[in-house]
Amino acid sequence: MSHAADAVKFPSYRVAAVQMAPEIGAKEANIKKSLLKIQEAAAAGAVLIVLPELCNSGYVFNSREEAFALSESVPDGPTVTAWADAAQRLGVHVAAGICERAGACLYNAAVLVGPEGYIGTFRKVHLWGEGKMPLTSSAPIVAARSATSLLSGRASLWGRRAGRWPDRPPAAQKKSFMRR
Repeated sequence: MSHAADAVKFPSYRVAAVQMAPEIGAKEANIKKSLLKIQEAAAAGAVLIVLPELCNSGYVFNSREEAFALSESVPDGPTVTAWADAAQRLGVHVAAGICERAGACLYNAAVLVGPEGYIGTFRKVHLWGEGKMPLTSSAPIVAARSATSLLSGRASLWGRRAGRWPDRPPAAQKKSFMRR
């Protein structure tokens, strides 16, 4: 008897990990470039498209004023709105990094949008070069809506340094997204 016959069949999906070099301070150009990359990935069959960290603003800020000028509120800012519109039009999910403004605080955040619109946000807890960039570390992850509509299971957003710390990634905590 073959074990292959007993194997669980999981659906397969095409995921696009997008490489792009955002130009620091050129927010409109970066948004346009990201929308083109989303379109290209969707045309190639991707159903989950992952854009880089802080891809709408560039990664390094010279000052808090520069970061504040390039930041925006989530989910109603122009970048997330544009990504959500593209995801709805193309029937895909997009995970992407953004400089989020919430009151006087600035966060290195990742958002998830899909065919249903805005799904959720993860604010980076462990920042690179803490104190060198004018960003705020997030509070511990709070429970929020599960992304069950994402393909055929749960998903979680977390930053690349999150795996280096003893506090587990959100999926391991069964807390996926901050939902506003």
